[in-house]
Order: sequence, then C-alpha cells, then structure tokens
Amino acid sequence: MLLNHLPLKVTGTTECIHVIGRLRCPTNPLKAGSVRIDLVDEDFSGCGADFGPFNTPDPYLRIEHACPHQDGSQTHVTELNLVPIFLPRIVNLGFIYLDRYQDDTV
Repeated sequence: MLLNHLPLKVTGTTECIHVIGRLRCPTNPLKAGSVRIDLVDEDFSGCGADFGPFNTPDPYLRIEHACPHQDGSQTHVTELNLVPIFLPRIVNLGFIYLDRYQDDTV
C-alpha cells in the first residue's frame, strides 16, 4: 500500500551489437561447425564495474568448441573481447582460428 504513494522514475538504454566472422579449425575443419557461441556482457550479473546510471556494455564472445588442442582435452573455451561498437555498425572479426594454442602469439 505504501508503494502506491512513492514516485517512481526509471531510466535505461538498450544497446545492440552485431558480430560477424568465420570460424576456422585447419587441423580438423569439421570441428569448426559444431560450436556454441554466446555473446555476453561482462557486467550482466551482479553490480556493474562501470559507475553511473548508464552502463556501457562490455561485450565479449564465448566460443565453446572441440577443435584439437595441444593439451589433449575434448572441449575448449575461447573468449574474445569485443570493441563496443553498436548498431547500425557491424563488428567484423574476420577469421577466428580455433586450433591456435593459448601460448601462440597473433
């Protein structure tokens, strides 16, 4: 009953990101087709790391794949930080090589 008498004002924004790219697995090309890709915001749960009423998203891609790796494990997770470029512009990552070793340099 008390809530009916309190003024309420909520302000927010919506940001959309469009990411394109091609996954490659030269050591076993068939493995590049069976992946799970999630577009995630670093601050999605809990308190955001950015202060203020408008929190700019910190997007990254989380790619779970079975491309062969030097450590011999069956599945791997690759995370790629993204530059927060929002629609109508498009983030083009080009080729993403899933079988690169973690200690490789680009």
